[in-house]
Amino acid sequence: MRAMCLAQPGCASLASSAAKRSTDADAKCSGNHALASEHHPMSERAYTATIVSAGMARDWEAAVHALPDMLGNMLEPNVIHYNAVIRACTRSQQWLQVLSVLAGLRLCGVQPDIFSYGTALSITGDIRQPWAKVIELLSSVRCLGLQFDATTYNAAISACQKGQQWERALLILGEMQEFTLQLDIISFGSGISACVKSLEWTRALHLFSEALHRSLQMDVITYSAAISACSKGGQWAEALKLFSEMQALDLDADVMAFVAAISACEQGSQWANALGLLLEMKHGKLEPDIFGFSSAISACEKGFQWEWALEVFFGLQEASLPANTVAFNAAISGCQKGHQWAIALKLMEDMQRKRLEATVVTYSAAISACEQAHQWESALHLFADMLRQCLQPDTIICSANLSACSAGDKWFVVLQLLSEMSNYRLQPDLIAYVAGISAFASGQQWQWSLQLLADMRHSSLQFASVVAYNA
Repeated sequence: MRAMCLAQPGCASLASSAAKRSTDADAKCSGNHALASEHHPMSERAYTATIVSAGMARDWEAAVHALPDMLGNMLEPNVIHYNAVIRACTRSQQWLQVLSVLAGLRLCGVQPDIFSYGTALSITGDIRQPWAKVIELLSSVRCLGLQFDATTYNAAISACQKGQQWERALLILGEMQEFTLQLDIISFGSGISACVKSLEWTRALHLFSEALHRSLQMDVITYSAAISACSKGGQWAEALKLFSEMQALDLDADVMAFVAAISACEQGSQWANALGLLLEMKHGKLEPDIFGFSSAISACEKGFQWEWALEVFFGLQEASLPANTVAFNAAISGCQKGHQWAIALKLMEDMQRKRLEATVVTYSAAISACEQAHQWESALHLFADMLRQCLQPDTIICSANLSACSAGDKWFVVLQLLSEMSNYRLQPDLIAYVAGISAFASGQQWQWSLQLLADMRHSSLQFASVVAYNA
């Protein structure tokens, strides 16, 4: 068995890993831990104590090195030794080593026990370990007829949550019930978070309701996850209701809970509630993060409250938080809805100065603001800048530019923009057609007007003929 074990890939990798350690490390093992010597061979019990000691000292390499050292001294490691090594690696968050040792244990013909799998599974729940490993470990346990405790199952659900595997998480929850294990708030909280991350908000709220039905002691984390589910489902009223329930239970809302509620208000364009929550955070001596500010700005923008949007935006500077692209986009969109083209351009300049990359959304809002103010030159400048950034324009952006140039009687520019749309294979909408026909008519370019009118009639648009013919 010993010769076969040394020939197995898993054990060979352990031996190879140990051989690569430095001379100092080997000296440390032989000196400090006294692993073996010709005159004083160590017993299996002494090796166990050495591995445990190395684990307590977070010296996982010394613990792993003990396994091939035992084999070299004609001793076969048993499940106790392997479990001690797995525990040592777990203490140092060496998840790759944990899985390697577990594989070596099985290859050497040693039967893993529930502690072996449970320890390996617990570390996969603590880090962003691929969820597939968790499922593999669970399958191995089932085949051996073993059963985890609730804590280990919770770690498995957490791993699935981090891997956005909501279906797997729910299956594990079902398995816990099948084995009559007690589901606690950690079980439900991890399941809810898994559903939220996968945008399965209805299932998340169902789990939350079931947790309430079981009279579990709810915590802020679980409430925050449920509020996030409401946000993603556009259920802002339900989100605020849950937030109020949480406060009624004397649970101190943290930044995550506030941000989730503000995000829900953003989805429902509830700008006043968003601002109220932001103010409540400051009164509670909680510092809003960039996501909270961005959601509040967006809520004000969607509610056509451009002044409040800018007020919150400039509050980022007071909080010493660097504004990101999302915050700038929301503020510029607010300016567009408030017909504040000059401020929108100023914000665009600030973005460039801060070296933030503007997106199609950014340019669309700024160009629309210029179009509404008949600032065709500024609109064209932004359009050219967008093309230099290798961003793909959409129909809305092109239509806004066409409208701006139409108001400025720049029919030749309109002709160029229509050509650009064709190059990008964009189908003009009704706004683009009417703006183009109007510009050609103002410039007495009747042949182009008639051509564009004919194109519109042959397009799939159900156009307003009266408006087009009047143009």
